[in-house]
Amino acid sequence: MKSQTLHLALIRHIKSDWEDGHRTDFERTVRDSRRMDAVASAQWLKTKGFSPEQLLCSPAFRTLQTMIQLLPVWELQLRNTRTEMQLYESGASAYLHVLSQLDPSVSNVLIIGHNPSLTDLINRLQPEWVRNLSTSGAALIRFDNASWNSIEASGGKLLGIHLPSKD
Repeated sequence: MKSQTLHLALIRHIKSDWEDGHRTDFERTVRDSRRMDAVASAQWLKTKGFSPEQLLCSPAFRTLQTMIQLLPVWELQLRNTRTEMQLYESGASAYLHVLSQLDPSVSNVLIIGHNPSLTDLINRLQPEWVRNLSTSGAALIRFDNASWNSIEASGGKLLGIHLPSKD
């Protein structure tokens, strides 16, 4: 496998709407008033020079809604996106497995997913402890001389975290 510099961006889904108690966890929608929080996180990633070549997304409705909000930020096409059931109700190990299956030519990946998996993944991949990636929060990690199936062993550098304002 070819080693290269890789960038992994993680965004937690937009805050969900708990008003409709008849929906399952998988069917929950996002809170309309919080839609722009994820866009702010995507804009922050863009200011860091990050542009995803591949977007991986949990198939839960709230993560799909988040993805749709973010596509215009980078002018991404749906062909650059993929839903992965392993990113729903799983742990950091499942996220690592999905990443290990990526095409080795891809060097910039964005995952839209859930907690606690995202926070656990951040803490497994780099040494700076992160307490919680809040809804619509983003993290950017760089891996030098790595391949997607070796990022845990190679260790990453946290380039930053963006948390939405609490207004």
